[in-house]
Amino acid sequence: MKTKRQLLPTLVVGLVVAGVILAAMAVWSSGASRGTGEVRAERVQAAQVETVALDSVYAGHVKLDWALPGVYSDTLSAPTGTLPDMGTIDLGLLLHRSEGNVTGYVDLDNTLVFTTEHTITATLPTTTTQLAVGPSVTGAFDGANLHFESERLVQVTGAKQRLMRQFRLIGTLADVNTFTGEYRETVWGYSPQPLTVVGSFTLTRVSGLSLNMSHRIYLPLIRR
Repeated sequence: MKTKRQLLPTLVVGLVVAGVILAAMAVWSSGASRGTGEVRAERVQAAQVETVALDSVYAGHVKLDWALPGVYSDTLSAPTGTLPDMGTIDLGLLLHRSEGNVTGYVDLDNTLVFTTEHTITATLPTTTTQLAVGPSVTGAFDGANLHFESERLVQVTGAKQRLMRQFRLIGTLADVNTFTGEYRETVWGYSPQPLTVVGSFTLTRVSGLSLNMSHRIYLPLIRR
């Protein structure tokens, strides 16, 4: 039987995906609407534990601004007029840098909008521990500019509708410990075209694996 801690991320994922769809439909009137249903993770990759060296933990938030049909790599122009408030979500990352390359995972201790995708044995300078983590991320950092994307996640709604999610971050080093930039996430499967939500992120380097931070999720668009 699942605990409240295990169920909460799954429920929040459903709220976030639903918010993306509702925001896109608010600025794009064509296409048939579909029910959101309850989202659950289709798979958990915990059978094989991978040992990963992690240099840094980054935690912060993403301000979601707007959503449109298309994928995150498209050139998307922000819609005009009055847009719905999509709110703010927390985001955390466990990252390792090797020369100009960056690899890592979404830190589930610092976000509620992703579910477990992997189990790793994480090694930090003073700590080794086994962790359940979210999707993996890969990209590059040249000392000033950061650019990476996540793996593509497969999820299924309560109505047996197959969805996929993937996000990208492009940013710069605002100060010695903080990245800021653009967040884009694409959802496939809810409409004839993929839908992409665009926002801005701020991530700050913190120490330790267990941060005990208060989770925040503010999604006024879908509040009743």
